[in-house]
Amino acid sequence: YVCVILLCIFILGKIHDIESTASNSMSWWFTRILNRRKHESTLVSSTHITSPRGPLPSSSRSVSSASLSSSSYSVTPVPDLRCGARWSRDYDVCVCHSDADFCEAQLLVSYLEAQEHNLRCFFQLRDSAPGGAISTELCQAIHRSHCWALLITSSFLLDPWCRYQMHQALAEAPMANGRIIPIMLQLPRSDYPKELRFYYFIDITAARERGYSLVHKAVLNYLVELCKKDSAARSSMSETAAAEGDSMDSERSLTDSRESSATLSTTQTHPTPVPRPVTDSEVIRMSELQRCQGKGPDSNASENGSTTVCCGERTESGDTLDIHI
Repeated sequence: YVCVILLCIFILGKIHDIESTASNSMSWWFTRILNRRKHESTLVSSTHITSPRGPLPSSSRSVSSASLSSSSYSVTPVPDLRCGARWSRDYDVCVCHSDADFCEAQLLVSYLEAQEHNLRCFFQLRDSAPGGAISTELCQAIHRSHCWALLITSSFLLDPWCRYQMHQALAEAPMANGRIIPIMLQLPRSDYPKELRFYYFIDITAARERGYSLVHKAVLNYLVELCKKDSAARSSMSETAAAEGDSMDSERSLTDSRESSATLSTTQTHPTPVPRPVTDSEVIRMSELQRCQGKGPDSNASENGSTTVCCGERTESGDTLDIHI
């Protein structure tokens, strides 16, 4: 009996171990499946995009995530600024500032010139001609620049030369889109110049570098539009020249055809005379005439007593007679 009891206890223990191992393996598989589902749900939630009209449907989530990944690696095309219209002026942008804002203007010029396209900036203390009149130099700087960046501060409003530059820029292009770029620095909006009320300004008080990038973008946008207009004008001029050349060629061919038709009609109307053959009698007469001319005047008496003169000599009566052989 004791052996049977011990064998039963041993068998029951083995059965318990097998059940515990099976339960542990089943629980492991269940936890693995649950974790996988949680992971997939987190991925879907991370790629979920919300538009202004509400969340996107589930069918477009994969497309949206793919478009985001492709746009994050897309390269922005570099505009081509090698047109002749850009080089018609010496500077791309003229930075107008007061003497008190010299350091801020120098930082802006350094930023613009250090970018990819290397904008040509006019900086007053660096690019003005020594010995030149201030009014002349400032006016030429405005005239020789495509855009004008006005660094408007409290010192700018109090400086008469700064206001002179501002008025010169407005006179140069009063309604030019993108050429005048007002830049506000530590100035309330109530003090914004009334002359520039039709122009949007860039406030760089809170974020200097972001404001500098906006100025750079504004100058590039104007130069790109300028190059597009220049290329369009050149293409239209070339098309016009080609059309004029084609019209001249057609007129020349029409004139040639008219001349050839006129020549053909003239030939048909007035044919070239064909020489007829000389008869023997004519040859005899020509030889007798030559002999008569070689002998000179010779008078012979005819049967009726009339006088015949060779070679067209005059008779006694003074009349010219025909040649009689």
